[in-house]
Amino acid sequence: MEVYMRYFALILISVFLFSACGSNESLAGTWVCKEHYIENMVNRLQIELNKDGTAKMSVGNASGTYEVKDDKVVLKVNMFGSDTEIVLQKENGKLVSSGPMGRIVYEKQ
Repeated sequence: MEVYMRYFALILISVFLFSACGSNESLAGTWVCKEHYIENMVNRLQIELNKDGTAKMSVGNASGTYEVKDDKVVLKVNMFGSDTEIVLQKENGKLVSSGPMGRIVYEKQ
């Protein structure tokens, strides 16, 4: 019986640790643009991710929400009066947006 309790405790700890890895809490903070296809945007663009799932962006006075889906962060914001969805890929502790114009890389401050 004691062996089963140890396995059960190990499983619970593992579930807790893996669920915390994708939480909003680990992403909460200010993310600053460190790479942009338009050079003068570097260090000017910022994304603020809050623990409660709300988000603000420095461009277009955008605000809204975000959620973590696997290795992606999906922002749903109102920017310039229009609802917009932005998908950022989590890569080595950075958030990356890639599109036809180029890459945008954010690093947590």
